[in-house]
Amino acid sequence: MPAAEPEAPDEDCFDGWSLHQLPDGGEVFASPCQRVRLHFPSTPAWDNAVTVAAYNGPTGEPLWRARFDDTAPDAVIGSLMCALAHDLAQPDRYDQQRALVGPVVEDPDDLLAPARRCPGATSPARCGCPRAFGLDRTYLTRAGWRLWGLHDGRRWHAHFDAATPAHLIAAACHPLDEHPTCAFAPETADCPHGDRANAPLETLLAAAREVVAETGRTSATALAEGVRARGIPVGTARARKIAALLKAERAAGLL
Repeated sequence: MPAAEPEAPDEDCFDGWSLHQLPDGGEVFASPCQRVRLHFPSTPAWDNAVTVAAYNGPTGEPLWRARFDDTAPDAVIGSLMCALAHDLAQPDRYDQQRALVGPVVEDPDDLLAPARRCPGATSPARCGCPRAFGLDRTYLTRAGWRLWGLHDGRRWHAHFDAATPAHLIAAACHPLDEHPTCAFAPETADCPHGDRANAPLETLLAAAREVVAETGRTSATALAEGVRARGIPVGTARARKIAALLKAERAAGLL
């Protein structure tokens, strides 16, 4: 998003937000409560072209910041901002607080695993689909998370403070779900997995039972690998839940 031509995201949930000119030539897009601000500096650095910040009050200290470089896609920033605006527009103040102090990221795979897996791979190690984006922990300049991606052939980055709510980082990742066609997949299969990206628990259990029948293993790691090899994405938390259910079935003589 070029800082020289800032535009407020065109979403209904931004009613009441306002664009302000700064004395130094920069601009700020602010929430009605002034606790969340999108800052466009007048002379942006390459790795700090747009900053989203949440504060504990209109004139309070920052709670967290998200910084985007000058090649980050508009959709990534806009998706995070719309999620923020949605939280702040809720009538219940406890729902509003999600934008400020929501649960933070514990395991990035819980956010990204569905988009990282390939339907054409016979095992997790045999996917020819390049990683189109990723989320990594960073300690280089500040503790937190670094989101990276590829856009128009160029690599871009965003940095999130450790206190940034996980659902907002997930919202930023949402527009990145389109991957290149996998070299190992059938010609009609693209990454990610289309309708299987949010497979119901019954579908995951059916695939996991096949894995157990073939391998005899019920560990979360083995089940996750087997299910993903069948073209069905599964995160770490769901794999553990499936493992617990299948171990109970085996103990009861049902598996």
